[in-house]
Amino acid sequence: MPGTITLRIKAPGFLEIQVPDVTVTSRETTVVGAELQPTPQFLERVQVSGAKTPLAIGDLAAQASIVDRSIMDVRGDQKLTQAIGKRRARW
Repeated sequence: MPGTITLRIKAPGFLEIQVPDVTVTSRETTVVGAELQPTPQFLERVQVSGAKTPLAIGDLAAQASIVDRSIMDVRGDQKLTQAIGKRRARW
């Protein structure tokens, strides 16, 4: 017996979409095409470490990019999210 559903698709890092009026029938396969759009400014993982004394980059537990205020000033970044969202550049 056929029926109609609304298909909801969501995944980390992507905007949720809904596909209304999808007709489904028991014992049959229904194919639905959908394209997920990346979530703007989505950060999968951020690690922030603080210390009273400076650490060498080799002392950190994971891969890291260093962004300091002088780099942000040169590039015109106003927020940390702008600074880390840009591709790596040598300054």
